[in-house]
Amino acid sequence: MIPTYEEIMLPFLKLLSDGKEHSLNEAHDKLADHFQLTEEETRELLPSGQQPVFRNRIGWARTYLKKAGLLTSPQRAHFVITDRGRDLLKENPKEITSNFLKRYDKFVEFQTIKRDKPTKESDQKGLFDHLSDQTPEEAL
Repeated sequence: MIPTYEEIMLPFLKLLSDGKEHSLNEAHDKLADHFQLTEEETRELLPSGQQPVFRNRIGWARTYLKKAGLLTSPQRAHFVITDRGRDLLKENPKEITSNFLKRYDKFVEFQTIKRDKPTKESDQKGLFDHLSDQTPEEAL
């Protein structure tokens, strides 16, 4: 079963805990191994057919961790843990969720900006509040 983006966040951050720069492809492969995904699961596409579900969820996990200041991206599709990320891992959290990340002002600011953007349909405002296990693309 393909993990949610929230289930990916902690293993992703732990992958970066060595302080080295890691590529998106390396993270994809190591996380797929971590979650014991089959080749078929790693290739399963979003309903749009544009991107694999697992890669999309890694992307959202990365975005949320970056917006919280837990990792940085020194170049496109490469990641390094920050001091804040190392400090969090020292707390030995059992999981990292969107709610958990609200402890970081930068993340709250990101969430506020994301929600305040005008949408084509006003009824989409707050659409993602109750869908924490789905990425925005999946929710749509």
